[in-house]
Amino acid sequence: MLNSLFCFLDSPKIKAFSFPSDIDTSTPFVSASCVLSKGTKPISFEWLKNGRSLSNGNRLAIRHEDQFTILEIRNINASDVGNYTCLATNTFGSDKYTSLLVIKCKQQSNYFKVNY
Repeated sequence: MLNSLFCFLDSPKIKAFSFPSDIDTSTPFVSASCVLSKGTKPISFEWLKNGRSLSNGNRLAIRHEDQFTILEIRNINASDVGNYTCLATNTFGSDKYTSLLVIKCKQQSNYFKVNY
């Protein structure tokens, strides 16, 4: 009897993700999870906004695990609008997925001062 060991060596494959559609400037934070459906470890992750690499900072928190990464943006403002890309890479290849973050404008109420 011949015993065979099959080992699959895969490049990463990212599952689709999106940002919530109801974000406005009063939203305290927004997050996106980039999860792999497959990929041989070790895998490195990177987040990009409009093609530029992101890193942990004042309003950004990025956490990487073996099979996923999470991006959190705090104190949402208009400058956060853009295309956010998760890039996953290993020895066998890479994959990326991009999602658009849109921020709704809050309709402002007009207040009028009335003199009596």
